[in-house]
Parts: sequence; structure tokens; C-alpha cells
Amino acid sequence: MWTGSEMIVWGGFYSEEVCDNVLGCGTDDYVLNDGGRYNPVTDTWNSVSATGAPAARYRAAAVWANTRMIVWGGSDEGGVVGGGGRYDPSANTWASVSTVGAPAARMDPTAVWTGSRMVVWGGEAADAALGTGGRYDPSANTWTGVSTTGAPAARRNPTSVWTGSRMLVWGGRGQAENEYLGEGGRYDPTNNVWSALSAMPAYSEPWPRRSATAVWTGIEMIIWGGEDDSQYLRSGARFNPAANAWTVLPITNAPAARTDHTAVWTGTEMLVWGGFNGRVLGNGARYHVAQDSWSAIATNASPTARRAHTAVWTGDEMLVWGGYTRGGKLNIFLGTGGRYEPGHDRWSPIGTNGAPVSRAGHTAVWTGNEMIVWGGYSETGSILSGVVTNYLDSGARYRPDLDLLPLSRPWTATSTPRTIAPRRAHTAVWTGAEMIVWGGEDGSVLNTGYRYRPDANTWSAISLSGAPSARQDHTAVWTGMHMLIWGGRMGATIRGSGARYNPTFNTWGHITTSGAPSARYDHSAVWTDKEMLVWGGCSGTSYYDTLKGYTPPVILYLYIKP
Repeated sequence: MWTGSEMIVWGGFYSEEVCDNVLGCGTDDYVLNDGGRYNPVTDTWNSVSATGAPAARYRAAAVWANTRMIVWGGSDEGGVVGGGGRYDPSANTWASVSTVGAPAARMDPTAVWTGSRMVVWGGEAADAALGTGGRYDPSANTWTGVSTTGAPAARRNPTSVWTGSRMLVWGGRGQAENEYLGEGGRYDPTNNVWSALSAMPAYSEPWPRRSATAVWTGIEMIIWGGEDDSQYLRSGARFNPAANAWTVLPITNAPAARTDHTAVWTGTEMLVWGGFNGRVLGNGARYHVAQDSWSAIATNASPTARRAHTAVWTGDEMLVWGGYTRGGKLNIFLGTGGRYEPGHDRWSPIGTNGAPVSRAGHTAVWTGNEMIVWGGYSETGSILSGVVTNYLDSGARYRPDLDLLPLSRPWTATSTPRTIAPRRAHTAVWTGAEMIVWGGEDGSVLNTGYRYRPDANTWSAISLSGAPSARQDHTAVWTGMHMLIWGGRMGATIRGSGARYNPTFNTWGHITTSGAPSARYDHSAVWTDKEMLVWGGCSGTSYYDTLKGYTPPVILYLYIKP
């Protein structure tokens, strides 16, 4: 628990191994009711008083209530425990939590602090999931009930957050041990009422899909296109996290159904271009959010039709590059591209002087003044001799401001150390100073990654300690501090896990799987400035239309000047 100046650690248990081999406890588990307070400024610990402390427990709920830590519920080795305590770190004293009107004893509940009350909900007792809860007022030391009308289904280990006016409950496990839940509810403690979290709106096309594009507008996530196992799709929707509401995009003037396309956000419009729907496409459209309408993108001087290409937004233009098209029975890989200016609805070519070799399945990031293209694959050979896949470990940086004349050289190759493994189906993020690439495959699925600094034209490897398991077709977003990796696949093994990478310390951290989406690949993910939203995707046999948000923990780093 963080108080604003200290971290408080309390309760828990020693494992059987520690008891038997280190402490000589002689019991299966040794449950604790002690703790400590850590001050990062002075780098010192102080003990938490045991006088008046609650009974030993673990898997309890705890919140920071302005000036006190409130602990409630949990388990000892005899079963679940009720009651709890209020700890005042300034006085190093405990006060009891009333049991009058309190919810039934339980372990693994979720809890939030509203500013005046602790709201406890869900959990487990007697091997059964619970769908009840209570509101605790520490100033009066009293409990009031939480309504069950409209509440989510009973569950263990749910996730919850406080929005400022509502408690949002999501995920967890149902009555069966292997029943993982993908829905939740919103609770208003002032009026003691529940409302459902928004589901996808009804539509003529199915919502479950993979390979949809997603952009973040600053207020909403917009998803569009993709495919399921029977058709290519031309529908889309906008999700507003603040309102917890979906809005279906209009179909009039929308692009033709497609997958393997790209989408970028300009600040006012979503630009969709290229892709495949049985044939390779060289067209697109602009979705205007304010007008809730589509208009076509000019095709005059547009790039060759393509799929598996990349697109980035520069602030003025959409840069489309690479990908492949079809030539008879063979794929033709492209080393060309185009610049689209929505302000004038016109295309101009991207110069090829110094450009990287033709490729698809690569990544591209925009740094603020250049586009960095890296990795991917191409194919050589013929139908008769056999087609060979060539995985690439090369790339180049494109400067639009230098692409002025036919003889200009707007491309500069990235260095290619021998230690870097080639790959496709990887991810790349831009941190503001570096491009970080991770995962993918080169015939074998990879769990390695690298950091590229364009200012020095140098690469460095990412630590493997704590790195996620190998995967391709996953997603990655940049939070401003961490790269978040989630989902993907390794052959027939579909990933429902991820990790956080901190480039400052070259370290990996855990992403909880409690309440996480089911395992999937070819899904969409965006960063909202507060959370990572994951939507859609495929399990190999099923397609998804579910949305879940992941909020990374707040991590405070203490820097001591040498």
C-alpha cells in the first residue's frame, strides 16, 4: 500500500518450503499478521505495530483511505476470515473494523476507496464464488449493503477500479474453477445501483473478427475492417471509455470490405487504405469523426495496390510503403510507396534512392522527422523450383523533407549488426528516442528484441531476463514509460499473456492475467494515455468481439545522485 510517502507491507504467508527448510515452522503454511513501512527517501524500514492488529491472513482486500490503511477479509489456513483493521501509520496504531452489518467472510474480494467509503465486492467462500458486497464508512465504523439487483455474476478474483463516481468490476473466475469471465458491471455507491458494462452494438455484420485496424483519437478507439472465418468485413465502431459506449460507423461511402489494410489517425480523420478481399486493393477512404461520414481517398497517382504494407502519419501526410501484390501465382514484393496529403486529397510517390529492398510483414514507426522501416520478408524462386522465404534484418530511415527532387537521396540505411536476428510478424514502438522491436519469427518463433537509436545508428539487445514467451502476431503499445506486449501465438499455442518492458532499466515486469482477455492473436490494441485497450482477434478456432482494458501499475523510481 502506498501512503503518499511510505509503502506499507502487511500480512501474507510463508510458503511450505520456507517453513520447512528455513524457519522450521512445521506447518504447511505460516500465516502472518505483521508488516513494515518503507520510506524510499531515507531508504529505511519501520515496523508496523502488532498491538490490536487483525488476525493473521492472506488474500485479503486492502485500500488506502486518505490517512489509514483498511484491511478486510482474507484467509487463514482454517478457511476464510471476516473482520479487519484500520492502520494509522502516523501513530503506528490499529483500530478494529466493525463486523455489524459486514458482508460474509471471504477471500479474494476486490475493493476500491471512493474518497469516503471502502466498497468490497465478490470473492470466494466455501469453494463458491460470491456476488455480494458491502460499503464501509471508517469515520462512523459502519457497514451498509451493496445491492445485488443488476450486479454482475458471482466471481472470484475480479478486477476493479474507481473512476471518481463508479466502481468498475471486470473479469475474474466464476463458480467453476476454469470458468473465466469476460464481462462486468458499473456500481454507483451513492445511489446503490448497478449498470452493465457496454457490449458491442447490434449490426448486420458479425463483430467477432481478426486483423481489424484500430486507432486512438484522444477520446475514442475506432476499429474497422478485418475478417472472420467466412467473410471480409467493412464495418466498424467507436468506443468511448469515459462513456462506456459504442457507436457504429456508417456504411454509406465506407471502403469495400478488407483485411491486411492499414489505418492512421490524422487528428480529425481515420485514413484506411489498401488490403485484400479476394483481390489486392489500391484504394481507401477517410472517416470524418465530427461528421460521422466517409469520403473516398483519391486514386490518381496512388501507390500500386498492396497488402501487408505499413502506414504512418507524419502530422501532414500518410506515408504508405512496402507490402506485396499478386503476379500470376506468385507474390510480388514491393519497395515503393506513396505520400497522401488529406488536406489536398492528393498522392505523390516516395523516392526510391537508397530505399531498402522490397518486403512485406515489416514494421514502420514515425520519429517526428523520419519513418524507420525494419525487418519483414520477401520471397524468391518460382513455382517450378520452389518458393524460398527470405527473412530480413535490414531497414532504412526515410526523410520526407529530403524527398524533393528526382536525384534526392531521402533514405539512409540502418546499421545491421550480425547479432540481430531477421524476422517478420514482430512489433515495433517508438519511445521518443529509440525504436524497440520485439518477437516475430524467422522460421522459428522468437522472444528476443532490440533497441535502435537513429541518432547514433546503433543497436542494443533487450534483456531476456523475465521476457515474455516467444510469439508472433501479438501487439505492442508504448505508454511513455513501458512497452506493453500482449497476446500472439507460437504455432498452435495461442498466448493469453504479456509483459511490460522498461528501456530505462532494461528490465521486464509482469502483466497480470487476472481478468485478462482470453488468449488470442491478430487482435487490435491502442494506448489511451491511461490504459491499453485490447479488442477482437482469433484463438485459432474462434473470433472475438470483446474489449478489455489494462492499466499498468504506477511505479515510482527513486534516483539517488552519485
